[in-house]
Amino acid sequence: MVPACLLGYVYYTVTHDTTTRIERGAIDRIIASESHVYYDDGRTPIGAFFEKIHRKYIVYEDIPKVFIKALIAAEDKDFFNHRGFDFRAMLRALVANIKAGKVVQGGSTITQQTAKNIFRREKKSYMAKFKELVQAFLLEREYTKQEILEMYANQFFVTGYGKGLRIAAQYFFGKDARDLDLVECAFVAGSVKGPNRYNPFIKKTKAEKEEVRHLAKLRKDYVLSSMHRMNFITKEQYLQAKDREVPFEQGKITFKLNVILDYIREQLESDYFNTILQEQGLENPATSGISIYTSINKEIQEATLRSLRTHLPLIDVKLNGYKVGELPDSTKELLVKGMEEQNDSLPFLARITHIDADRENAHLVVSWNHGGGIIDYEGLKPMGEAWLKWKLGAWAVFDKKHVSAFLKNFHVGDLVPLQQIASPENNNEMKLMLSKVPELEGGVAVFQEGMLKAMVGGFFNRFFNRAADAKRQLGSIFKPIVYTAALQLKWNTLDPLQNIRDVFQFQNTAYMPRPDHVPQSEKVSMAWAGVKSENLATVWLAYHLTDHLNLSEFRQITELVGLGRRKDESYSQYRERIRDRHGVVVNEDTLMDAVFEESKKEVESDVIFGGYEEILNNLNRLHFNIDSEKLNLKEPEELQISRFSFTRLQKLNQRMAGEFQKITRL
Repeated sequence: MVPACLLGYVYYTVTHDTTTRIERGAIDRIIASESHVYYDDGRTPIGAFFEKIHRKYIVYEDIPKVFIKALIAAEDKDFFNHRGFDFRAMLRALVANIKAGKVVQGGSTITQQTAKNIFRREKKSYMAKFKELVQAFLLEREYTKQEILEMYANQFFVTGYGKGLRIAAQYFFGKDARDLDLVECAFVAGSVKGPNRYNPFIKKTKAEKEEVRHLAKLRKDYVLSSMHRMNFITKEQYLQAKDREVPFEQGKITFKLNVILDYIREQLESDYFNTILQEQGLENPATSGISIYTSINKEIQEATLRSLRTHLPLIDVKLNGYKVGELPDSTKELLVKGMEEQNDSLPFLARITHIDADRENAHLVVSWNHGGGIIDYEGLKPMGEAWLKWKLGAWAVFDKKHVSAFLKNFHVGDLVPLQQIASPENNNEMKLMLSKVPELEGGVAVFQEGMLKAMVGGFFNRFFNRAADAKRQLGSIFKPIVYTAALQLKWNTLDPLQNIRDVFQFQNTAYMPRPDHVPQSEKVSMAWAGVKSENLATVWLAYHLTDHLNLSEFRQITELVGLGRRKDESYSQYRERIRDRHGVVVNEDTLMDAVFEESKKEVESDVIFGGYEEILNNLNRLHFNIDSEKLNLKEPEELQISRFSFTRLQKLNQRMAGEFQKITRL
């Protein structure tokens, strides 16, 4: 009586606990717990967010029928006839285990294994086994056989944190589950309870790998034999498949870490998206099973990454030279181990075994884990040219007479990064090119019609995202803001702007912009400066933005940007705030400078009508005072500009007048 009551209580407890956990939505959340991120085509995955388990969900209709037959033959021959558990199978397993003195046979049905995978049996005990039986019975009552098989196909362990049939197909054979053949299906079905026992990829020695391959073939043959006995396959199919080895070909089951996934995760965790997700009842984006579609274009992203990884090392060598040294272990771990594993143009490491510095036949012989090759003159030339420009200057051109000097940087035994590229003469032929892990870093963001199409955060494109998080000067991006402000402050698109090198002073600092080209004209219109992105004219415009405003308009602007005097503020308080917070100090020098600029405008018309147009440009370049020592102006061009100082000319004029008086007295 007591045992019956105890079993009844346990049945009630398990039933009550399992009822809510067995609901369709709850199990869907357990199994479909990944959120996939897609490129702009809506089909190609960039990656996936998941917590602990990585799986690629497969629906029942996509499961190969031959795999279902193999699984039933291997694990549960009466699957379509029982109600979740098979007492005869459990009894057979018990007798076999007693005879052997150890566990040699299991009696769990596919449904029981599904329950164990979903509800995670904590420990091996009779009570845990009884709970599993009840859970299997409840699964059978709630779901069809096909739905249970779909659950199982997405839950069995494969390797690491990978689970499910699609992960198994990709990991063991490098293909999609729908493309598995009879031999492959038989192996996967036979290995679901202990895949590591038949996994050659985790073994270290050749002997261990061969042993595991032999065990895998025996297991595959056992499943094929069971399938033949159950008339799932013909005798001819059985014999043909039995003669074949398991065709292992390791595929990649993980997505490469990259800054795009990091950036998307940051956005999903922002308050804006958190609110949206919570409104839909989604707490954790990584386990919610949502699909995330982006504007990133696969071709543009790959081309951008390839371009950065090709050109960044060359720029680094032009700036710092080519130094061969031991790479940090952290860097070595990020680089691939050999040419066979190369992807995304990331270099792989090889060791120099021979150096031939002959001018006509210069080359390096290199080797890596599973192979080797030759870096010929064409493979040395890009790095050689960058090195020569660092050594001699931007005008230097690398040719065969320089190769011997370049190869003196290398020694036999050195570990060097290489890239595999298409031959310039024949795209079908691959060549080795010398590369470098740069100290210089960079980031790229590509936009098209306001949509982000590619983003690369650095050479390794992991960890820190320089495209989004690096602090840098705005550069030319700021120019539209300057021109928009100018139009609002009464400038006209045809107004002339000074387009020459000049010194721009603020308090005790000076800024002298350097153009990236020789200006075509000393004066240009605002429209021309904007279209041609003229640096000098833009800086001059920014410095003179408020020149067209009258005093009343100027006061409105100062109040608008918070630089005006507040109603509850005394003059001394206002002066201290502007000085301490914004660094604006009004003294005799600043007042004289302002008066001088106004005086230049007033005399400009007199100069023109007086017939002295040739000195007008010099007049416009004049500053009230340029103290070259105080502003630390040292370069010849800077000192040349400092000559346009009114106070300097005034002193020279006074000195000349004094000298002239001395002469007239003689």
